Amino acid sequence: MNIENDNIIFEIEIDYDIYRKTLLNGIILELDKIFSIFNEENNSILIKLLIINKKIVNEKNKYILNIFSDFIISLKKINNNLLDQKEYLEIILNLINMYSFIDNIEIFLIKLLEEVNNKINFLILFENLKKLFEEIKINNKLFYLLCKLIDKEKIKSIKIYNKNKVLIDDNIKKEMIKYKKEIDKIILNISIILVKDYFVYYNSFEMLQILCNNTIINNKSILLDILNNNNSNFQDIYIYCHEKYNKVYNNEKEKLAKCKYIIKNEKFNDFLNDFLNIEYV
Repeated sequence: MNIENDNIIFEIEIDYDIYRKTLLNGIILELDKIFSIFNEENNSILIKLLIINKKIVNEKNKYILNIFSDFIISLKKINNNLLDQKEYLEIILNLINMYSFIDNIEIFLIKLLEEVNNKINFLILFENLKKLFEEIKINNKLFYLLCKLIDKEKIKSIKIYNKNKVLIDDNIKKEMIKYKKEIDKIILNISIILVKDYFVYYNSFEMLQILCNNTIINNKSILLDILNNNNSNFQDIYIYCHEKYNKVYNNEKEKLAKCKYIIKNEKFNDFLNDFLNIEYV
């Protein structure tokens, strides 16, 4: 991809101390929303599902419900610890995994619970999770764009190919061209957002590793497939911006804003005790 200066809105007038502190304030508000998902009803459903995963689900399928465990573990890490963007990125990627696989998990659970004659109404939890996804999308542009990328890929898999994954006609080819342009634009915006928030921590290769390693579930990842297919686009933008930010903000790189996040929702701490005791069940 050829990158022209006027193709990227590059901010070189921001005070990075202020920027990072503002960013952390936004993260704290979003974390409050995420932790609000842990109420008595959702906690009970989650614990029951995780016990079923431990006691009933066979090893080859445990990864499906382990998505919930990974999410909880990423939340557990931040309680009473110093927090910055890095920790929050892990939480966002765990949310993306849930977003990517939520339909698969639902289908799996419907079949599993029928087989074991269990009447857990897990759909209550799923509806709350879907509402959470929509709430996070509103203020978190990275999460919004990653979800959009996943949605585009799911639509493509339905519309672009037939059952044998063979191209059908000219209309389908036009759909593919349109899809490619849309994906390129989303990838560009994702790369710009990530380099702005994480240039202090990661170069382009390291960022791709983080995105890929944290979204692989049982050797599958919708996000990984898209990034692999658009690797050069992502890296070209990231490298270009990374060099610019490092040059302009070289003296600011050690001023990393951190804050201590204390979980306000006591229901999560109650849940965490039950979650940690599952290994003894």
